[in-house]
Amino acid sequence: MTTHAIDSPSSLARRKLCPGSRRMEIPFVGEDTGSEASRDGTHTHTLIEICHGRAIDDARQLLGARMEDHDGEFVVDEERADRANHMIHYMRDRAVELGPQIAVRAEVKCDPGKWLRRDNMAGTSDGVLVGNNVLEIVDYKDGWQYVPVEDNDQTIGYLMGVLADYVPTLDFEQAPFSRYFTTIVQPKNVENPDSNGQIVNRVEYTVEELTQWVRDTRLRLQEADEPDAKLIPGDKQCMFCDARGVCLERAKVALKGVTFPVVGEEATIDQRLEVTEKLADLRIETLSVPQIESFLDGEAVMLKVLKDVRAHATRMAQQGVKFKDRILVNTYGNRAWSLPDEEVAKKLKNRKLKEADIFDKKLKSPTQILKSKKLEAKQKTRLEKELVTKPHTGVKLVLASEGGEAAEVGVPDGMFPNTKSPQGDSQPQLPAFMTPPAN
Repeated sequence: MTTHAIDSPSSLARRKLCPGSRRMEIPFVGEDTGSEASRDGTHTHTLIEICHGRAIDDARQLLGARMEDHDGEFVVDEERADRANHMIHYMRDRAVELGPQIAVRAEVKCDPGKWLRRDNMAGTSDGVLVGNNVLEIVDYKDGWQYVPVEDNDQTIGYLMGVLADYVPTLDFEQAPFSRYFTTIVQPKNVENPDSNGQIVNRVEYTVEELTQWVRDTRLRLQEADEPDAKLIPGDKQCMFCDARGVCLERAKVALKGVTFPVVGEEATIDQRLEVTEKLADLRIETLSVPQIESFLDGEAVMLKVLKDVRAHATRMAQQGVKFKDRILVNTYGNRAWSLPDEEVAKKLKNRKLKEADIFDKKLKSPTQILKSKKLEAKQKTRLEKELVTKPHTGVKLVLASEGGEAAEVGVPDGMFPNTKSPQGDSQPQLPAFMTPPAN
């Protein structure tokens, strides 16, 4: 496992948006708080690095190869190879475009702290193109979440870190470059409407813009130095924050507007117990529409916070912390053969099993077929219309902004149970501190 500097380029946007995030993340330095998606991205980065190191121009040459990095083992499949090729081919083609004197470098260690007058800011740039008065940083993103290249603190941080190897102080006149670019290669952008389907996005910065970035970043990092630096939760800064599962400010935002049955900080132990009893005996059918909307408004973020808290508690338990009524248990994946397929098949045949008992031939799903690059867009549209069906499985309630095919409304009388409480009121009787505020 690799560990990043507490203020590495990948954390700069978070520090600027939430100065208090640094003190919250310090206890997690050295811990593996990554998700399955981040580990998958690490594997693709490893494949790209290996291809660059071996001067391999097509990652498909390594199909089926078993590799290992600090996030575990993986086997190179077609999808990963194709994603890696977008980065490999961009670096190759861009170098040709910029001229014969361009050097192509991968996994470049850099430290923008030399320009920002700070320690502990080292990071690693995925790719660097340098020469002919040009410096370009190329960052590979493996995820689905669209990452804009404009004013991207991470890529600018890498650029300044590489530039620091050429110019030790904030003096662009001494730099051997006249043009500065940052580029993001994100293969999954092709299916993300926020990106307009562009896999490669590049931006050029002027010396004035980079100078201003340095000045602004210095000021924002000084704010993070304060022992009581403000915590400012938000989607962007919380997404990859290692402390998101233990941040009370984020939890408060998650609960904002959820008026039932949230317990305020001023509630006594007796009041909290009363809420617990109410929840245990809660009759969903007695909730009013405003109360139901209150639950739904906070559902997604509350579940995310609870998931993060559980993950953090699991890490604590692994380190020896004891929790009441909870223990750590081992989990296992699906059963898998312990030998290569051909050896397993041979042994099964020796046990009188036939081919039909061992192998299962199955038509690929519509989703798999429609992903094929051998089909043109018109062919996919025709196949979707002629051969694909989507069985109606029901309805679900979503935010109006999410869109979707509107379902029919209107049901026979009597389908819903009586929405009156036992006392005959239109909504359940709640303690005063739990009552939704009047509109």
